[in-house]
Amino acid sequence: IVKNMPEGFEQCFCILHFFNPTRMMPLVEAVVDEKNDPCIKGFVFELIQGILGKKVVWVKDTPNFVANCIGVQGLFAVLKYAKEMEIPISVVDKLFGPILGRSGMGIFKLCDFVGIDTIYHVARNFAAECPDDSAVVSGLMDVPTCVKYLLVKKFLGNKTGDQGFYLKKGKGKDKEYWELDLTFLEHK
Repeated sequence: IVKNMPEGFEQCFCILHFFNPTRMMPLVEAVVDEKNDPCIKGFVFELIQGILGKKVVWVKDTPNFVANCIGVQGLFAVLKYAKEMEIPISVVDKLFGPILGRSGMGIFKLCDFVGIDTIYHVARNFAAECPDDSAVVSGLMDVPTCVKYLLVKKFLGNKTGDQGFYLKKGKGKDKEYWELDLTFLEHK
């Protein structure tokens, strides 16, 4: 990111990655390295923990951030097993939500919130940048058919309206969520 920036810029540049949904998740990945002015780490710590009230996770600069790499690998593994075991995505969301200390959205509503295209780009970028990683070599980072389907249909989640892994119908108290059937690729 700092390539082609003015001399001295990298001394005060750092990277912050807020976990989604930002208003609910307490963690922030922070990349501060040896090129930074020594006072930057203290400033970042005070900003994140003292002012914003979140927790710092110090990481090295990694393609897609650590959380996204782990999250997409986990998502693809969950998709594989949910399809094989015929577990509806709403059940997966209940299991992988607050019960595990995660967002109340669960995995698939979070994907719709972040954007199906973002999930796809993280997977492709990770495969390109880390070709020897065991998740890439094993095929775990291969984009699942259902994600490709959602992309082709332009069902990218909240950013393109009301359709992604879930299809939102109605408004207010009449709102319903129809979920994507992973086998037949239709919302029911």
